[in-house]
Amino acid sequence: YFTTLIFSFFAIDKLGFDLKGVAGALGIGTLAFAWAANTAVTNVASGIFLLGEKPFEIGDFVRIEGPNGWDGQILSIDLLSVKMRTRDNTLVRMPNELLLKSEVRNLTRFPIRRVDIKFRVAYSENLAQVKRILFESAQKNPLCLEAPVPELFFTEFGESGVLLQFSAWSKQSSFIELQTSLQ
Repeated sequence: YFTTLIFSFFAIDKLGFDLKGVAGALGIGTLAFAWAANTAVTNVASGIFLLGEKPFEIGDFVRIEGPNGWDGQILSIDLLSVKMRTRDNTLVRMPNELLLKSEVRNLTRFPIRRVDIKFRVAYSENLAQVKRILFESAQKNPLCLEAPVPELFFTEFGESGVLLQFSAWSKQSSFIELQTSLQ
């Protein structure tokens, strides 16, 4: 097609027509096309990086951080975009360029996951007893893994008590159930 186009220009030029206006229009048209295609080219390049890096796969559940953060399951990974299903069963199409610039958390990459529960305990309470009750609850819960062992962290002093974080591990498939049952 390119060769035919070039020969056509030569033929029209030999017939005596002035092609400077046509060449100028083609130059402006090419510039407009390149400007319009810039986003698509950027998304394709980003898609190639995403396909090579593989931060997630189809079926993974991810959290996209940012101004319009999303949680959802990856449905497809294309050169221009990634499509995901959110928790409320809506389809979100994310341009690859946006994903490459965002923090992406793959929540299902590994077979186990830590459940973190933060809560406040009044200064008047017996912290040793609170700790004992938490660890007994985790030990009795069939969804809580024995290894890694649960942990209790002090996070900050508050006006009316201390803020603690209790962390226990579960299989990926029972993360939500363990989170709910521990609370």
